[in-house]
Formats: sequence, structure tokens, C-alpha cells
Amino acid sequence: MFRSRAKTDSLCQKIADVAYGKAQDVDGSLVDPATVVRAIFQRERAGTPTNLRQLHTITEISQTKALRAVSGLERSGFVHIEQNMHDALESTVTLNIDMRAALSRALARDAA
Repeated sequence: MFRSRAKTDSLCQKIADVAYGKAQDVDGSLVDPATVVRAIFQRERAGTPTNLRQLHTITEISQTKALRAVSGLERSGFVHIEQNMHDALESTVTLNIDMRAALSRALARDAA
């Protein structure tokens, strides 16, 4: 259990580092998820909710890539999607506490 938690924390931090340009030897598969979490994080810090329909516009990546990235992030437990029963693309996306903390650490290092 602890090894799994450590791997999750490591991946969470790696995504945060990619989001803030601090990662070395970036794995291309992390670029879209990092772009998505950075956008959600910036909006959460501003008090603005993010829905699935907005992701491709605010990240400037294709809607397919943005939705694929958020799906992977949800499977990994880094984001939560609050389902909108009337319109799936209006579902709200939020970061989990670990991802938010990792992004805050990366941002603090960036500011230093």
C-alpha cells in the first residue's frame, strides 16, 4: 500500500513539475495532463470552476486530447469530475488535494 502511495505521489509531483516547466527529460505523455492540471489549478486559485467543455479552449489543445487527459487524470485519482446529469460536457472538474499541493509546491519553487 505504501509503495503504491509513493508511486502516486511521485507521478503527481512529476505532472506538477511538467506543468511548471521544472521537469527534466519530459515524458511526452505527461504534457497534455500537465497542461490540463495547470489550467484547472489556475482557475481554482482564481475561484473559477472549470467544466469539461471549457478545457480545450483554456488549454489550447484539441478537445479530444483535453478530454483524454482529464479521463486519465480521473482514473489516476488526481482530479474529480462532478457529473452534470443534463449535459456531460458541463460536468465540473476539480483537482484532488494531493495534486493541488504538488502544484502549489511547484509554483512556490518557480517563484523562488
